[in-house]
Amino acid sequence: MENRPTPRGNGPIVRINPFEVHINDPDFYDEVYVGASKLKTEQWSWTVPMFGTPDSILATVDHDIHRRRRNAYANYFSKQSIQKYSNVIQAAVDKLCNKCE
Repeated sequence: MENRPTPRGNGPIVRINPFEVHINDPDFYDEVYVGASKLKTEQWSWTVPMFGTPDSILATVDHDIHRRRRNAYANYFSKQSIQKYSNVIQAAVDKLCNKCE
């Protein structure tokens, strides 16, 4: 894949605002999205109100608490579980696509 500059002529990494960057460089993915075994990351506390419920999995700031909460649901999102319900998921996607037509 070729790194293409953005329409404004900037390079593959562009700062959108003080808290966000746009990255169009697949080689940089592992630097940004590190696994828990490499680095503990915590969500910015100012983002918590965006999720509506401060005690939800998405709104958890502390890395270790988020990991425990996420692990409680991990089996439901495993590849095997998703494949088991693929026909149900596909029916819902088909229904949504039909409504969009």
